[in-house]
Amino acid sequence: MSAPTVLVTDLRPGRKVDLQGDPFADVDGEHRSFEFEFEVVCDTEQETPDCLRVDFESGFSCGFPTAHRVKVDPDQAPDLWAAP
Repeated sequence: MSAPTVLVTDLRPGRKVDLQGDPFADVDGEHRSFEFEFEVVCDTEQETPDCLRVDFESGFSCGFPTAHRVKVDPDQAPDLWAAP
């Protein structure tokens, strides 16, 4: 079973995302902690019309295209994935 995904524009604080292998956050697999940890969303900011910066509780931040989808923790309730 593959992990569910959501648009980065639908991420809200507290959401757990799996960034392992993500083409924007884990270029070349450089973030070893992504192999065994979820990143927890702390905040988001629309930097340009096409780029959303997501800040994580770990201190990691990444800019994503607004149409990009990320894998989310399958144990979180589906109603938590979408924007309110």
